[in-house]
Amino acid sequence: TLDIPLNKKGKKLSPGMQAKLSIALTLGCNASVLLLDEPTASMDIPSRKLVIDLLAEIMETGEKTILLATHHVDDLKKLADYLIFFDGDEVGEPVEKDELVASHRLLWLDQPVPFDEPLPGELKRTYGKVILTNDPDQTRDALRQHSISIMEEQVPDLETVVTELLTKGEKHYA
Repeated sequence: TLDIPLNKKGKKLSPGMQAKLSIALTLGCNASVLLLDEPTASMDIPSRKLVIDLLAEIMETGEKTILLATHHVDDLKKLADYLIFFDGDEVGEPVEKDELVASHRLLWLDQPVPFDEPLPGELKRTYGKVILTNDPDQTRDALRQHSISIMEEQVPDLETVVTELLTKGEKHYA
């Protein structure tokens, strides 16, 4: 249960309790589409987990669609199937969350890239030797042309990809 005190007016509740009350009232409407704006904002850790688990359970039934606006990547990891990025008044195309992550790679290089120009597909370069790319094949080809070896390659986590997309404003995905 959400454990909302029933002996207090809504405006007298803490911000976290107000958020839980808002979720309870939204769910009580039994609408087929739920619009949730920062549903876990101001909640303590146990309350966030409870609400995320509750929303995930609702989604699993397939009876409701949830449109979620959040700044919490953990909420996206657990609840989102598709992501839509906004840039001012522009709305990006929906992108499948798992495909978005799978299309990116982190590449650890044996030596720093000896020039500042970005490689094809390169989104970010850290310490000259770690590349985040949204086009791994093109980036690998360019590295080979410069005789730079890849020591390790990894699919990045969702937070790494989302952070880079939000800070660079990229709207097109490989």
